[in-house]
Amino acid sequence: MNDDRNRSRDTRRRLAVADFKRCPLCGALNADTNLDCFVCSWHGSFDRDHERVSAALEYLVERCPQIASDLEPPQSDSPFFRAKRWLVKRVARWIAP
Repeated sequence: MNDDRNRSRDTRRRLAVADFKRCPLCGALNADTNLDCFVCSWHGSFDRDHERVSAALEYLVERCPQIASDLEPPQSDSPFFRAKRWLVKRVARWIAP
């Protein structure tokens, strides 16, 4: 089960890296949609290199551990998720011809 969690965490981090870019001037991590760096107002080209963005994301998670919880997969073995899975299967049977 830990292997599944680690794979899921890695997948979420890879997807997160795709949504960010790194400011070459100050090194801040910015949303891909930002036109200017929110820290230093840089408005030129940004680093989109996977390794640099990933390193900036790791640095941010180290400085703000609360962000790591957003990268964690949901608890799929909880009673809520089991009930949700069961309900989705039932509804799918009713809808399917």
